[in-house]
Amino acid sequence: MDGEADAIHEQLSGDRSVLDSDMARLESENTHLSQKLETRKIVERAKGILQRDLSLDEEQAYLALQRQSRQTRKTMREVAEAVVVTDELRRSSRTN
Repeated sequence: MDGEADAIHEQLSGDRSVLDSDMARLESENTHLSQKLETRKIVERAKGILQRDLSLDEEQAYLALQRQSRQTRKTMREVAEAVVVTDELRRSSRTN
């Protein structure tokens, strides 16, 4: 019976290791997808600001962000964050 119990324990330990590995992979994937979603939200917000302030259509606003990203060697997210922060500063300075 000891041999059978050891075999079961070994099998369960292996199953636990697989589950731990799967959980770590899923947590990593979840983090990655959350970051992508946040980036998309910021880019969409920046596009809206450019559309409003520069009278661009959606595609033109996206291309402007993309061009600035390439020219400055910054990520689209970094460029979009700069647009959003600048807009927030401009709006807050008007209300003060």
